[in-house]
Amino acid sequence: MSKSRSILELSSIIQQKVSIVDQTLKDNQLPPLSFDTGAPLSSQIPVSIEDTKYDLLEALGELQALLHGPLYHVMHMSSIVPNNAAVFGVLSKFDIPQNLGADECVSYAELGKRCGLLESDTRRLVRGAVALRFFDEPETDKVRHNAASLALATPGAAAWVKSTLRNSTPSALKLADALAQYPGSEDPRETGFALANGGRDFFTVLQEEPERAADFAQAMSMQSLGPERNVSYCVEALAAWDRVAECPRVIVDVGGSHGTLAEALVRRYPRVEHAIVQDLPKTVKDAKVPEDLLKGNRFRFMAHDFFTEQPAKDADVYLFRQVLHDWSDSKCVEILKSQIPALKPGARIILIETCAPPPGAHTHSRDIDHRIMDIAMKHHANGKERTSDDFRALFAAVDEKFEMVSIRRPPGSAMSVIEFTWRG
Repeated sequence: MSKSRSILELSSIIQQKVSIVDQTLKDNQLPPLSFDTGAPLSSQIPVSIEDTKYDLLEALGELQALLHGPLYHVMHMSSIVPNNAAVFGVLSKFDIPQNLGADECVSYAELGKRCGLLESDTRRLVRGAVALRFFDEPETDKVRHNAASLALATPGAAAWVKSTLRNSTPSALKLADALAQYPGSEDPRETGFALANGGRDFFTVLQEEPERAADFAQAMSMQSLGPERNVSYCVEALAAWDRVAECPRVIVDVGGSHGTLAEALVRRYPRVEHAIVQDLPKTVKDAKVPEDLLKGNRFRFMAHDFFTEQPAKDADVYLFRQVLHDWSDSKCVEILKSQIPALKPGARIILIETCAPPPGAHTHSRDIDHRIMDIAMKHHANGKERTSDDFRALFAAVDEKFEMVSIRRPPGSAMSVIEFTWRG
């Protein structure tokens, strides 16, 4: 935003874009956007008007900042995070959304009793949530759910909030200390997260604390079901596999957890004969192969640490979904070099990662998710979100025999499909 637009100009843009969204919803017989109880919990805005949505968000955000003014903007942006964390921390710890029935309207006294909170504290904290558009107070001292608080009561969203408060918030507050103490470090043990967790890195904590690991896994599963990170976009982006010559026979999903991506690919592309899902022993020991995929050993799990030599030799495709962004460049080089002994000429490495835009390429409304995620990767594990040039440089540092084939971002997806071929 090099120069502020006038508030009249912004209001005109907002009216125009709102009209497009409203008409598109009507044309597609979709429900109106609403936070009322009973409204859909996921966005109903079609992918076809993705640009319109972001143009509208950009104009709304710019107008809000202008109306606040520069000084209040400073105070608002710096104070909203800790105070929001306080509200969500209480909602999460005392299970407030879960202690209110979907169709109930109860007093703060009754809700506090159910949650083990004083009435006065319940009132203050829930009213703080109402100010953030969670819950509704239809009459004085009575509270009920709205669509947002109902979403917060779902297991996935509850795990997301819990994991964010337990992992991300303390980690973020220690980032400045980590930068001062470990300038230029790429070590996951020299991060804001490690400073907030007694020197333990993020991955060690997940291995040592099963409850935190379970919350994190559930939060990531919920994120993958969201419209912008749903695996279906990337599965369809590989539609060239419909052609016999393009479809791999054997695929390996490296760091694939419980196999969400591999299962989707096997079901979508029947010519894939064998899928191997690799992850650490603790992850795969409880993983279940879908019953209908047991026949013919078409789908299986394998315990493997991707920093060690790849044991699945001569596969056609090695997949990495949201793996490399967890790690620094030096660690990614280790991971990728560990694949080389298994690669046959023509083997492909396919990454499903966010491909960050260069500065200024997108509006603030599009850019903010990339920048926030990049900062999160930094303070959690010294990881990073990468641009297309970053990915090229990374593979060049691994071996000159890697050749970039393509980068494709399916419309509506936050993720890109990034393909390299081994020319060894």
